[in-house]
Amino acid sequence: MESAQKPFGEETPMKPGDLFQFCYINGHTRDINNKLGIYLGERHLKCNSQVIPNFAVQLFDESTERLCDAGLKRWMIPLEAK
Repeated sequence: MESAQKPFGEETPMKPGDLFQFCYINGHTRDINNKLGIYLGERHLKCNSQVIPNFAVQLFDESTERLCDAGLKRWMIPLEAK
């Protein structure tokens, strides 16, 4: 698999089923740094009439999907299967 090039910090449009890799984010995110996964789509939460933008991913070494804050999208690098 090869990663598509993009400027660091720029969000890439993703659709459900896309393969991706998280970049190294920081020491507090050890469980997702440099991990590969599948983008599952938007999963907005509603709380007290506010909508909180989130998305779901399935990382390859985990058995359950993960809910992520929309701000993490800028750390995702899309991958292309050959």
